[in-house]
Amino acid sequence: MSGDLVLTEKRSSSMRQNERRCGRGKNTVIVAIPEAEDAVWRYSSEKIPHLTLLFLGEVTDEAKIFQMAQFLKHAVRMTLPNKFGLSVDNRGILGADKADVLFFSENYAIEKLESLRHSLLQNQLIAEAYNSVDQFPLWNPHLTMGYPEAPAKEDTRDHGGIHYVNFNKIA
Repeated sequence: MSGDLVLTEKRSSSMRQNERRCGRGKNTVIVAIPEAEDAVWRYSSEKIPHLTLLFLGEVTDEAKIFQMAQFLKHAVRMTLPNKFGLSVDNRGILGADKADVLFFSENYAIEKLESLRHSLLQNQLIAEAYNSVDQFPLWNPHLTMGYPEAPAKEDTRDHGGIHYVNFNKIA
């Protein structure tokens, strides 16, 4: 893969399941997806583990989605030219759904992701979609491992715990 991030433009079935669980319809999200070999794939109950960069709500116009995807490709190339990794600060519970999540440490990669979020929100279509739905006041970078009704799989390794996550896709 030559170290470059892979951009995908499809909505994943896992994200659609998460949207239904949250009482939402067909929503558009921009996410970072871990490398296929990363341990989170073995232990997360999510079909596709991901870090949500932007929640855009329901965007049904395919032409708008295409334009957003084109801008996303440009912004990623300008901001995140290579794959990146994040150190796990701690594991905890988040939100009313009591999600079991990995919280990430502040570092250079988080700063780059914040810069990417800022760049994406300069696009009128992305900004309109983002501003059309309720958002949490602050972006708290995390990766969901499970929920009470679908807990994370047990980590039985000798030195268990996930301390670092490598990402190579923005979708």
